[in-house]
Amino acid sequence: MSLLMQYLIALSMLTLSSACEAQSIENLMNSRDKREMTRLVNQARKQGVYCGKTWKKPVGAIKWDDQLEKSALDKSYDMYKNNYFAHSSPDGKNLSDRLKKINYAWWTIGENLAKGPTSVKQTVENWLKSEGHCINIMKPEYTHFGAAHYGDYWTQVFAKPKK
Repeated sequence: MSLLMQYLIALSMLTLSSACEAQSIENLMNSRDKREMTRLVNQARKQGVYCGKTWKKPVGAIKWDDQLEKSALDKSYDMYKNNYFAHSSPDGKNLSDRLKKINYAWWTIGENLAKGPTSVKQTVENWLKSEGHCINIMKPEYTHFGAAHYGDYWTQVFAKPKK
């Protein structure tokens, strides 16, 4: 096989890989998963829960926000692609920076991360068992949220938007 042919094959494989990666990042949570996460989060908010040893009284329902879902997907994908697990990315960007980039105006924001769960139910259950994550879910100030996962990296973004 000629060197030119090897180069063309390698280039086409790289292009195909990049196209698949770009297509995958555009795949947001399906409607069933969105409904399930919204149901589980609002069930906890409606009933009230213990976050660690602290009882969090019932609070109002929270609404799904597609912009926050996209921000969550960007975060999950970035952690997957760059092999890290933290609220700040290796280049120092955080949730505030990501929301500013998409012109999302907010009064207050929060973020939950998870690595490893394989389902929406398992992810929400784990967050509710973790004091800090549970407190985010139960904050009455948050009126909107979105979530997404890429691989086994999960992100949940909360906000009270300025609207």
